[in-house]
Amino acid sequence: MLSLRRFELLDQLSGTRESSEINAYLAAVADTLEITNTVLASSGKPKLFCTDTPLDVPLMRRLLRERIAFLAKLGQDTEAIKARSGVVIVVLQALREKYPCR
Repeated sequence: MLSLRRFELLDQLSGTRESSEINAYLAAVADTLEITNTVLASSGKPKLFCTDTPLDVPLMRRLLRERIAFLAKLGQDTEAIKARSGVVIVVLQALREKYPCR
C-alpha cells in the first residue's frame, strides 16, 4: 500500500520532475476506479463517483495534494493520519466528494 505520507515524500523529492513510478501507480489506480465504475453501472448498481471526464494522473496528483494541504490546515496529528491513509482510499474519497452521483 502506498500511503499518503509516502506519496507526499516522494512527490517532494521529485521536485519539478514527476516520479515515473508514482505516475504509473496513479495511472493504475485511475484505470481500476474507471473499470470498477463501468462494471457497477453495467450491472445496474450505483457508481462510486460520477465525472464526465476520464481520470488521469494530473487529476490524481491534484486530489492527493489537495488532501495533504487540507490535513495541514487541521493542525492535528496529520503525520499519523497520512501514514495510515492509503492513496487509493484517499483518491476514492476525494472523487466521491468532488464528483458525487445524483
